[in-house]
This record gives sequence, structure tokens and C-alpha cells, in this order.
Amino acid sequence: MIDAAAQAGVSLWLVNSQVPGKTFPRARRTRLVLGAHAAARATRVFAKSDRMADRFRRLGAPLVEVMGETRFDIPPPAAHVAEGQALKARLGSRPVHTFASVVAGEEETYLAAAQAANDVLTIWVPRAPELFDATFARLQAAGLRVARRSDVFAPDLSNAPDLSETDVLLGDSFGEMFFYIAAADVVSVGGGFVEKGAHNVIEPLALGKPVVTGPHIWTIEFPGVEASEAGVLRLCGLPGALPAALAEARATGGDKACAFHAEYAGASDRLVSAVAQHLEATP
Repeated sequence: MIDAAAQAGVSLWLVNSQVPGKTFPRARRTRLVLGAHAAARATRVFAKSDRMADRFRRLGAPLVEVMGETRFDIPPPAAHVAEGQALKARLGSRPVHTFASVVAGEEETYLAAAQAANDVLTIWVPRAPELFDATFARLQAAGLRVARRSDVFAPDLSNAPDLSETDVLLGDSFGEMFFYIAAADVVSVGGGFVEKGAHNVIEPLALGKPVVTGPHIWTIEFPGVEASEAGVLRLCGLPGALPAALAEARATGGDKACAFHAEYAGASDRLVSAVAQHLEATP
């Protein structure tokens, strides 16, 4: 596609671009074997970070700029945030741990963390719908009291179910992640305990939530590395250490998370400006 665009004279830009450290050696070998990497044929590359920009330049890309990540600019849906905050208010002082996008292969790690949590409401959101029923059965078999979002909440989340006798709220819905995150004191993002890698940590950071994930963050190297260095993302190296990591993150709070999120916002405006300048200069 990139090569065809170049041959046709169509300007093609790579946006939100990254070359993860895990795949960079393979990308360099591709350049050595073929004489060039595909990224070198793109008109421009807008990389997520300085580290990513350097890798693109080393692959031969001629025009590389650091643009950032446009997902930092996605506004949380106000209605979902409000309903999540209302749920948290109804729970009073009871802590809430949200497990966001739990993937196959790490269920036992999160199950152990849910069982170890004392008087905590765990909100468990599987990554894929085919995991909904199996997760529900797994949690029940472990002796946990489970309620499904689809059973206890109205379609628009407007009702107020009693979750005082519930250990785990199973998030078996789509498009409501901000609801589940807004109710949390701490969020653990799934994927990090398997080699496929962790999922998006920007959403909880946008709501000022401390975040925990497993050690495999190559998929979110940006902003994972930066967030870890800033102290707003805690990396849990061992599955058995997750309960302690959640408790520690919850105790520290998320005061720095909002500031971190704001620091990296603005990529969308920068991108629109760059596109506008390009179009004005194009005959």
C-alpha cells in the first residue's frame, strides 16, 4: 500500500506511529535484506515519541516528526463517567478495583487478585465477548458472588442496583469502559501478564486513576515507559504480586495521572495543523 501510494504520487502519512523495541531488530533486518524499509517510502512519519522517531529514522524514513498519540485527545463520554462516579458514591468507602480488558491466559492471575481482595468490589471486564460466559462460570466456580452488568443494570445504566453482597461485577458490555473505570479506585489493564502485551492505559489515566499492569508492555511502549517513569503506571513483574501492587497503587492515589495525561494531549490539533499546511502548499 505504501509503495503503491508512492508510485501514484499520493501523499501517505503514518500517524500514531511506533516501532516497538521488540520488533525493531526484525524491522532493521528487513531494511538490510530488501535495501529499504516500507516506512522509508511514506511521505511523512508522525511518531508517537522521540524514541519511536529515532527508530523510524534508523529505518531510513526521510521525514519524521514527533507528533504524539491522538488517543490522549479522546474525550471520555460524560454520561458514562457520571454513572461510574454515581456507582462509586453509592458504594461509600468500599474500594473498587477495575480489571480492564482481561485477556485469555491471564485469568488465573486476576482471579487470585479478586479472591485476595477483602471487602473490595472487583469490576472484571473481559477483552472479548466470547470470554463473557466462560469468565462468569470461572468466577462462580471459585466461590465468588458475581453479578453481570447485563442482568443488574438498565441498558442506560440509570438504575442503582444493590451490590453490597456482590464480590465481582462482570462487565459484559461494549463501549462502556469509561463507566467501569470511573467507578474504580485503581485500574489494572489486561494483557500485560501475557506476551501479547498490555492494552491501552490512556483511558484510566484520563480519569486520574492509578494504573497497574503486567511486565509485558511492548505493545504500549509509548506511553507505558513514560507513564512508568512518571509514577502513574505500576508494572507488576510477578503475577502473584498483583494484589499487593493494587493495594499500593490505590494508596498512592491518582493525583499525578491527570497531569501526565494533560502533558501528552494535543496531538490531534498538531496533526490537523500539519495536514492543513500540506494541503495549502499542494497545487
